[in-house]
Amino acid sequence: MKTSLPSARCIVIPSCLLMFSCGGSGTTAPVNPTPSPSPPPSSPTESPTPTPPQEETTPGDWNATPTPTATPPDPSRHCSEEDDIIVIEESEIWALADSPHRVCNEIRVEGEDEPILTIEAGVEVIFEEETGLSIGLSAPGGLLIEGTADAPIRLDADVPGTWLGVSIGQNALASALAIEHAELLNGGNPEQGALRAYGVPPRVQSTTISGWSGYGFTLTETGFASDSADLIVTGNDGRPGRIDAAFFHTLPTGSYSGNGEDVLEISDGRIDESVYWADPGIPLLLNTNLDIIGIDAPILTLGQGITLFIEPFEAYGIYVGFAAYDDDESGGMSVEGTQEAPVLLAPYEATEPGAWAGILFGAKTIDESSRWEHFIIDYAGGNGNAYDFHGAVECQSGRPTLQEGTIRNSASCGVAWYEEDDAPILIDMSYENNAGTDVYSTEKDECPF
Repeated sequence: MKTSLPSARCIVIPSCLLMFSCGGSGTTAPVNPTPSPSPPPSSPTESPTPTPPQEETTPGDWNATPTPTATPPDPSRHCSEEDDIIVIEESEIWALADSPHRVCNEIRVEGEDEPILTIEAGVEVIFEEETGLSIGLSAPGGLLIEGTADAPIRLDADVPGTWLGVSIGQNALASALAIEHAELLNGGNPEQGALRAYGVPPRVQSTTISGWSGYGFTLTETGFASDSADLIVTGNDGRPGRIDAAFFHTLPTGSYSGNGEDVLEISDGRIDESVYWADPGIPLLLNTNLDIIGIDAPILTLGQGITLFIEPFEAYGIYVGFAAYDDDESGGMSVEGTQEAPVLLAPYEATEPGAWAGILFGAKTIDESSRWEHFIIDYAGGNGNAYDFHGAVECQSGRPTLQEGTIRNSASCGVAWYEEDDAPILIDMSYENNAGTDVYSTEKDECPF
């Protein structure tokens, strides 16, 4: 009698195994059947999930490497690890919202697109060691530091005495060059200034320069813009400033005392346009000769109360209408001292007769514009560039008017001239302790030289 096997049921086997054939009732399976592939499932729901290729990933895959998100630049940091100098070639604004700003590299503002750096009112900028702002050095550029009385701008050092200040080059944009309601503080540039300008005049208003190891400002072949005012330079280790003689008259109103040396230095001493020098409240220091001559007949006028020191050197002096390069050149010099506020001309920190040459009036002197009143000339009568000065005042075909002045401590005579036609007009003059005679005209042996 044959025994029937129970009906087989279909079993889904993983794809890595073989699938046995299956049937309905009455079908028997041999004990050792020959395996055969199972037909593919008829329904999509029964399909096995394919294994994704290992070498490819798709967005959202569980094993995908995440893409890092770029960090936006910090607008308050002006730093580069790759370059020593950051060049701003397009105009930009350092905003109050990002203050304080930090500068880690030298910043240069220049380029063919004439970029302008604007610093908003109330901003504080901190400069790290050996950094600073340079404007228009090799290409056009501008700087607008636009503080207000209520929100001044502060440029300061991370470590006092280590940042280099603001430098304005010959390519700076004069129309976009202003420092208003600002403080330039605590820098270290001993041979230069906190503010330096070459050939282009900055407009400086209501600004303070303090805490510097050198000068407050140094201006070369330029002065301050005509509307500059209220500049305070104090608390610096060096002198408050240095400026060429032709541009001293552009010095803004303000205060320049309270520094290591309270003298304003005058360099490049040639005057070829008429100018008036007002008393800035501290002495001036001439570190070279002063020549007053030009085709525009320049007149230099010293206002009441001025003290003009001359760097001690026997050849340094003031030369009026002398050594003309052209027959049409001439020049004059006027002194407007008063009895209460005379004008003093003397060597700087020296008390030896002949420490400087004195004043020479040459053949191109404009006599009628060379009137001196209430003045003191001290310790002059030096060699005078081998021009044989025989007096603290030397008249070589120039005829100034000297009134109520004092000439003292000369290493030669007081006033000297050689021809009667050269005789100056002398009114109520005083002479004290001169090595030679008070006046000298024809006898050389009366006046040592």
